[in-house]
Amino acid sequence: MNPTENKVAGDVLRVKNHYVPEMYLKNWAQRGQVATYALLVPNTSVPHWKKRSLRGIGYHRHLYTYLGRDGESDLFECWLGEKFESPAVIPIQKMLDDQRLSREDWYHLTRFLAAQDVRTPARLHEFIQRNEQTLQQELDKTVQASIAKLERLARSNRPFPKVEVRQSVTESPFKVSIQRNPAGDGYCKAEAVSGRKLWVHMSEHMLTDTLQHLHKHRWTIFEAPAGIPWLTSDKPVVRLNYYEPGNYDFKGGWGNQGSEILFPLSPRHLMYTRIGHPLAKRKELVSEELAVLINRFIAEHAHSYIFASAPSDIEGIRPRHVSLEAFLNEKHAWEAWHQQQSQAEAELIAPSDYVAKAASTNCTIFPTVAP
Repeated sequence: MNPTENKVAGDVLRVKNHYVPEMYLKNWAQRGQVATYALLVPNTSVPHWKKRSLRGIGYHRHLYTYLGRDGESDLFECWLGEKFESPAVIPIQKMLDDQRLSREDWYHLTRFLAAQDVRTPARLHEFIQRNEQTLQQELDKTVQASIAKLERLARSNRPFPKVEVRQSVTESPFKVSIQRNPAGDGYCKAEAVSGRKLWVHMSEHMLTDTLQHLHKHRWTIFEAPAGIPWLTSDKPVVRLNYYEPGNYDFKGGWGNQGSEILFPLSPRHLMYTRIGHPLAKRKELVSEELAVLINRFIAEHAHSYIFASAPSDIEGIRPRHVSLEAFLNEKHAWEAWHQQQSQAEAELIAPSDYVAKAASTNCTIFPTVAP
């Protein structure tokens, strides 16, 4: 079923976008509340740990909703819920009940992991930073290559390739304009906003095509030893490159040989694979030493929040950043987020002047929200 087929007039737009779903965080909840450790606080009087309700954490307004040609769209949020979150509910419950997981269960857990890797504000920030440097160049390269290909076909009187219309949940974030001159030549302009709409569209691409890499791996469940429950965070999927003790980074990929992927699913269960290395067991009780190290990875990898089933001594691993200025800058940035992005998206939809080159439309870049 396609979520686009379910939307009818009068449906309420989903503007409160949980990038860490309630169905996931509830596994760490006690009486509907999760112990939360904020990495950015305005002053030292803020408690290190605070119990917060499931509905009040792990979301931003209009994180995924964008302005399209038919108005504001929440189809990406609906798609994530229908295709990635809901199918994972039963496998996660089976895991919590210590039931054997089927091949189909692992399939849905792997898709859920992928969604949690790409949908976070941390990945949004990385995406925008990367595109600041590369978007203009990639647009230029793509437009020039396409024009050169069409010119070669025209000179040799060969037919142009047929346009393949691919079904997509999200609207294309690119606009290509062509101006023809009386002499027969013309100009081509390609535009894109390095922001929300492009990020959402590329996230759909990753969860449709690139995702297939993850299904090739052998996964297992790491069970936490008594007294050392797994932490999680607002950036819960850890893609680890571990070289030697004290020498590692979080730049692993979905298909990189030797990279390790860790994803806590509850305080007792953590999904794990090491790419290119077969795993003999589907469930393994890890040592206390390894559990402490994994929790260190989870804490160091967090973006703005660490979540736990109960407060723990985390300050030595991941000290808080105390700054009223930085706290207010982050708050104001999120308050302005939707208006800024919608304005940039509206300008891209509107007709524009033609220029003889590809161009990247600028918009306000969202700042770093964690030290």
